[in-house]
Amino acid sequence: MNVSDIFELSKELFTSFEFWAGAVLLATFQVGKFGELNALDENLSGASLPVPNLGTKDFMGRNAYWLVLLIFVIVTFVGYLVLCIASPSVISGWLKVTTGVTEAEKITQAIESTPYSLFIAAAFMGLAHQAIPGVSNVANILRNWFHELFGVPRIVIATISYFDAQIVAQANTQNRLVTCFKKLSASEWVPQIEPYADVAFFRQQAARLNLDRAETREEIVQSGSVRELSKYIEQLVYISAIASVRKSGGAGLKRLAKDLGVDMPKVGTFKVPLGDIMFGLLTAVGGIVFLWLVIPILEPALRTALNREALIFWPNGDLALQYSGIYVFSNVVPVLMSLVLMLSLSRIHANKGDDIALRDLLIGNAGIFTLILFGVILFDYCQALLDYGLNQAAGNEGLWHFFSYWFPFNALHAFISVVICLAIMTHIVKKRAAVQSEMALTKGLFRLVVMTLPTAAFYALVRMFFVQKDMQAFDYLILVILLNVYAALLAFAIARSIERRHQVLKRQEKELKEATSKLVPAN
Repeated sequence: MNVSDIFELSKELFTSFEFWAGAVLLATFQVGKFGELNALDENLSGASLPVPNLGTKDFMGRNAYWLVLLIFVIVTFVGYLVLCIASPSVISGWLKVTTGVTEAEKITQAIESTPYSLFIAAAFMGLAHQAIPGVSNVANILRNWFHELFGVPRIVIATISYFDAQIVAQANTQNRLVTCFKKLSASEWVPQIEPYADVAFFRQQAARLNLDRAETREEIVQSGSVRELSKYIEQLVYISAIASVRKSGGAGLKRLAKDLGVDMPKVGTFKVPLGDIMFGLLTAVGGIVFLWLVIPILEPALRTALNREALIFWPNGDLALQYSGIYVFSNVVPVLMSLVLMLSLSRIHANKGDDIALRDLLIGNAGIFTLILFGVILFDYCQALLDYGLNQAAGNEGLWHFFSYWFPFNALHAFISVVICLAIMTHIVKKRAAVQSEMALTKGLFRLVVMTLPTAAFYALVRMFFVQKDMQAFDYLILVILLNVYAALLAFAIARSIERRHQVLKRQEKELKEATSKLVPAN
């Protein structure tokens, strides 16, 4: 494969007006998409939620919103860039396999003569459904995943429910409910919350409920039932809380709790948990860049250790850094991709004291592991098509030969990701079940390496025998083992970070529900 072609494509893209025009359009679209809430979110389905057309910013606060939005747009841009680089070459590779090199070159020229990057942006925005089925759903899936990751709108709504439960428990008579309603609807309430709340939003929503009119408020006080008063109080607390979050984020809820005369949930901080997410992101990016750079640096030391004048497959020479990037992309990215699938889709349950067997864990999550298996196989086929698209001499064997020849290698490569995810899931379950000793981390790492190393070694040996046809290429064996063990350790660190955030949120949600259920009004 001519690796420099990939970098030439990148240079052409970065100097292309169409590419940046598509990037700007896509970024604008994603900003709007991220600001929308998932209409099917169960947290928004309650009949007591009175405010329509709320957005993500209303449940995050300004600073957290813009920071997470920046990450969201960056992730989108990376995906857009990868598709713009890879898609034409993948299509060209497919055409070489199915139609031959000559016809593929003609169609490739036609593709290159059109603003292809604009087509990719349009596909993301749902304007090219028939051309790329399913791509238009990526924006919604990514948005929902980000919202779930950061507890939007779950955290704020759960806190508001806790406030409501305390108020109802305290104001358990008609007279007390009237007093509470007067406090929240009086003209003195807006100046009281103005330092930390968006009072313009509060006034707008109060007017929508007709509570800006003195006649309406007096009518509710004189003739409102206990149920009606409770409902209005709940609505006023809700819009007060949203107004507080809009201006001051999570800190606004604490100040509102003080003015309402209620307690914040005693389940830890309710700030958006950016720390663990940012750590996982930095670990992934930093780990990949470090490995990318260090592999060529290790070449002289490995050559001395193996007593070789030159290594066969280890990245070296003028294109060492480019080949190192290809190796890292081929071996590390599938593992991280599989980790995201596992953490996003699996529903891992473990009770304290449970010691779940590896076999039961594998059977219980067989669907997830099957999806990972086929996902990595598809990734490897796309990479092979990319190679064919960049290599003018490859891809003349026909469709059946292409799939049948590469399937055993791709399937074996996919099993490495399955094994790594299984080892990480085992560690997570044992951690949740609290059956581990103080050496749990060491045991988890040892289990991960023991399961990954032989699988990666077997994959490398198979490739050496059937593809490289050189069983003396020990540098390739070492390289594949190093890449996959490193990818496994990287995935382990990221999984622990995300799992920690997940457990904190779940524990807060559980404790909040338990605390709310105990706030039952006296008879």
